[in-house]
Amino acid sequence: MKDSGINIHYVAGNHDYWNFGHFESTFLTSFYKDDLLIDHSGLKILVTHGDGLLKSDVGYRALKKVLRNRVFIFFFKLLGEKIGYKIGKKVSHTSQGYNHFDDSIDEIMNDITEYSAQKWDEGVDVVLVGHYHQKEIIAKDSKFLIFLGDWLKHYVVTKFDGKEWTQFSWNE
Repeated sequence: MKDSGINIHYVAGNHDYWNFGHFESTFLTSFYKDDLLIDHSGLKILVTHGDGLLKSDVGYRALKKVLRNRVFIFFFKLLGEKIGYKIGKKVSHTSQGYNHFDDSIDEIMNDITEYSAQKWDEGVDVVLVGHYHQKEIIAKDSKFLIFLGDWLKHYVVTKFDGKEWTQFSWNE
C-alpha cells in the first residue's frame, strides 16, 4: 500500500511500542504513540487503541507506564534478542487466559461508552476504538462510538465515505 502511494497512519497499541522503528521505516507514513485526533469532513475524530480504558484495568495501566517508558525499553534492548525473546515469551503467557472477545462484553460496552461520552462532551464527534475485538457502530444523537473489530475473529474493515460509517468483512 505504501509503495502505491497510500499514506498509512498507525496508532500504536499494547504490542507496538517495541518495534524499534521497523514499522515507520517499512510501511508507515506516520506512527502515533498516543491517540490521534483528526479533523475530517467537519468532524473531530478520535482514534485510540483503547488499551487500559476499562475501569478494571488498574494493574494494566501501571504496567503500561513501564512498558512504554523509553528508559525501560532502552535497557531491555541491551539484554539482546535471545534473552529478550525468552523474557517476552514467558511474560506473554501470563495473560493468555484473558481476552476481550465476548466474556467481558458488558463491562467493555459500559466503560467504553462512558469514556466516549466524556470525549463527546469535550467536542469529539467520533471515537474509533480498537483493542477490545468488538465490531459495532453505536450512534447517539450525532455522535458515534465505533469498535473497529479485529483481524482474529471478525475480520472487520470500517469505512467512512464522508457521510456514513459502515463496517464489513475483509472478503467483502
